[in-house]
Amino acid sequence: MNIKDTSSEKYCPICKNETSKVNELDAKYIKNKLSEHFNNKIDKNIEIIDYSLLKCRNCNFEYAVPFIDGSSSFYNWVTSQPKYYPDTRWEYAKVLDLMKNKDNQLKLLDVGCGDGKFLDYIKENKVLNINSFGLDPTNESALKCSNKGHKVFCMDTKKFKANFQNELFDTITSFHVPAIVN
Repeated sequence: MNIKDTSSEKYCPICKNETSKVNELDAKYIKNKLSEHFNNKIDKNIEIIDYSLLKCRNCNFEYAVPFIDGSSSFYNWVTSQPKYYPDTRWEYAKVLDLMKNKDNQLKLLDVGCGDGKFLDYIKENKVLNINSFGLDPTNESALKCSNKGHKVFCMDTKKFKANFQNELFDTITSFHVPAIVN
């Protein structure tokens, strides 16, 4: 599968200045690097596409195009790897600090919650004024998160928005989740 999004290849999604191509990342290369990183051979049937790595000439932002989410076969494989989810991220403490000082109870949605590491972090830090929910499209990840006692929706953001359009959240977090920039 070779899909190219040429509309995103000329201008930076952040500052709108011109970009330069830094590298071509074909599917075979990506599969080899994933196999090396996780020390586990990736199945040849897992769908991975070719990407170009671009860099903005103005702000130096580097990003991959096309802006396409990974396939479900890819996410099912990668999220099953023991080293995929880190135990913590530096961002967790910073985000929690921003939310802690609120007087009212907060309703939080963690988009791309994976196996629930950020929701675990909230629970471990005993922040009682946060009613947290997770959202993840990968069945295995959502199940792991749910098995830890978290409230989680197993669906993508489009389906969530269609099914819960009247649902309001005070805070929405998303850590290291691919997103389409418009």
